[in-house]
Amino acid sequence: MKFKLILAAISVMALPSCSKTYDYSGSFEATKGEGCEVLDGDNEIITIFPSADGASSYTARLNSKMSGGGVFPLESKPSNVSEDGSITFMFFKEGKSGLFSGQPGVDMKIKIKPKDSDHLYLESWPVAFSSPSNSSFNGSFDFVKDSELSMMGTTAPNELSRYAGKSGLCLKKIEI
Repeated sequence: MKFKLILAAISVMALPSCSKTYDYSGSFEATKGEGCEVLDGDNEIITIFPSADGASSYTARLNSKMSGGGVFPLESKPSNVSEDGSITFMFFKEGKSGLFSGQPGVDMKIKIKPKDSDHLYLESWPVAFSSPSNSSFNGSFDFVKDSELSMMGTTAPNELSRYAGKSGLCLKKIEI
């Protein structure tokens, strides 16, 4: 009898290690609210694909319309799935100095976690600008949490944050 109890306990403890990790691969579009309501038009934001760094390592590529006129970086460094099942993609674009103009350096982090087999939550998307030669280029905001974007001395409404729910911006896997 004790043997059966020990065997049952070992089986229960081994089950989590056998569970399949979430497959983040695919292209995803923005939806509205916690119910992930599909929006009209082309709302593709991000494509995630496995990286060569390992089984639970991915790279993200933002849709080209998210480039902000070439200001934002579009491809992340490879990132691993964390113990809690989330993944944080790091994006960086080095700034450029010029005599009369320039571009700030840009740091972005996109943190996502699984919702179900067809959806992800984009929990946060902080962006930081820095320019040692022009302090008016410095600033930061979060695409998911902030209702206004402040960058390079200009403030504008953040349309993307209007669609986020309590858990973040719901992304739906799409077929291309």
